[in-house]
Amino acid sequence: MSRKDNSGGARRSGRSAVPRTVLAGVCLAAAAVSAVMLLENAREDRESGEVYASLEQFLTVPAGELSPSDERVSAAPPAISAEPQSDLSGAEPSAEPESGEPSDGEAAEPLPAADFEALRAINPDTVAWIRIEGTSLSRPVVQSEDNEYYLDHIFDGSHGSAGCPYLDCGNSPDFSDPCSIIYGHNRRNGAMFAPLLGYAEQSWVDAHPSVTLILPEGGYTVRIFAVLYADPDEAGSDTSPWRRSFESAEELDAWAAALAARSIADCGETPSDGRVLVLSTCDNSPDGRFVVLGRIPAEPDAPSAALNAS
Repeated sequence: MSRKDNSGGARRSGRSAVPRTVLAGVCLAAAAVSAVMLLENAREDRESGEVYASLEQFLTVPAGELSPSDERVSAAPPAISAEPQSDLSGAEPSAEPESGEPSDGEAAEPLPAADFEALRAINPDTVAWIRIEGTSLSRPVVQSEDNEYYLDHIFDGSHGSAGCPYLDCGNSPDFSDPCSIIYGHNRRNGAMFAPLLGYAEQSWVDAHPSVTLILPEGGYTVRIFAVLYADPDEAGSDTSPWRRSFESAEELDAWAAALAARSIADCGETPSDGRVLVLSTCDNSPDGRFVVLGRIPAEPDAPSAALNAS
């Protein structure tokens, strides 16, 4: 009887050992795949970082402002992790807030200028440069025939999951529409549009109340009036933060006011005129979006620099 029991026990043990072995193999394989993916992401981040760093030579920053290379190590979003996401469409803050409004009797501060001739020689899709002083967000903006290509291609056209900030394919490349939308990835390493997540904190809003939009004709100080989380399912609705068509200036203003009322941070008084700039990225949830909205002044705050003259 004891031999039979021992034999049966051995057979049962053998049968259960097989699934455990298979499970261990699956776990090891998954770990190996994960490690390969991490190494691949690290390689892509390094290579794309080198490409974008090489473009800094085409941006002229006024004396007294941080250069993009300085900004990469000076300020990151406060206590917010940034995960890489795919589909986008659908450190400490600086001590003194930047301001695009000169005080009475003072000339406007000079803004950075980009060499669009040189940038377009590398990539003819270049339409703008977007920048937030004191942060790592300082990148050229491109526009393709669709909203897919620059999700996984960097500025020089090579494949890379970091992508490149891009203007909605339905927008006018000169940003003359009532509302222009720029999409960008939220990268784990803090690159691309990851600093936008900092606007979830009031201190970040206070320290960075505007972004700089550089176009061939000059630079614009875009005053932020709303920061909010949004659902891609809102796209196509009248209240969507990605709405581009308006029948009148009054309708645009009413839409902007409604979004300002949704803001998760106090952005101060909402500008009452000007076109709207929307910066859109993924938040840290599976499907959510984080959106920053600002007003583009009717005229550039700083004219085009001589380096842009043909």
